[in-house]
Amino acid sequence: MMEIVVLFRLGRSIAAKASQHGRQPILAVLLLIGLWFGGEFLGGLIGFVVSYVLFEARESNLLFIYGTALGGAMLGAVMAFRLTGRQTNVTPEESGPPDAHIGGLPKFPE
Repeated sequence: MMEIVVLFRLGRSIAAKASQHGRQPILAVLLLIGLWFGGEFLGGLIGFVVSYVLFEARESNLLFIYGTALGGAMLGAVMAFRLTGRQTNVTPEESGPPDAHIGGLPKFPE
């Protein structure tokens, strides 16, 4: 339950940050959610492997695994905020005319 509250508050914060940079807030929120759960999954997986190898226990240490999963989730959130903060401001004047690029290549003058 607490994880949902934290994601909700972080989602509002990253949406405001994305709006300041002229980006769509929903994409920043989806990035946050994806990196949060991806980091949590990878952190839990790494915690399970380390718990099994390092502690040499037949039963895994669930507290250790949960801690590494939360650490991975936090790392994912930090990455989402860093990526959103690194985006440059986009204005219609800077983006150029719609036909400036054809197929990803620059249009050369004739």
